[in-house]
Amino acid sequence: VYREAGTSGIEYHFYHIDKQQGRLMQLADLFRPDYDYQTPISAEIQAQMRQQFRDNPNMSYWIDGNGMGTEEFERIADDQSFYFDDKGDLVIVFEKYDVAPGYMGCPEFVIPREVYQDGFLLSSTRLN
Repeated sequence: VYREAGTSGIEYHFYHIDKQQGRLMQLADLFRPDYDYQTPISAEIQAQMRQQFRDNPNMSYWIDGNGMGTEEFERIADDQSFYFDDKGDLVIVFEKYDVAPGYMGCPEFVIPREVYQDGFLLSSTRLN
């Protein structure tokens, strides 16, 4: 859901429903309980941030001492926003100002399946 109302504020809300159990799902629900999904996904996001900055110095993320007085990005949150794109790839979404200055909008990062497949429980088609 996209909502914008007369300001530069943007909010995204993603709802993932397990129809079999009739409940909302969080990112953690997609992984084995003993699997640390946050570490490899966070490392991939940091790598993508660094690559984007190398490709375009006008891009800026709050990592590597570039926090601009804010807390730098280290790990995705337990309640991290996500969705699956048309190809079934996991996409991690941050709110405006969470990991970058406001001019960067709401950054999104496509996470290759090989980053998290060892602990993944569900196919993305089950969430559609």
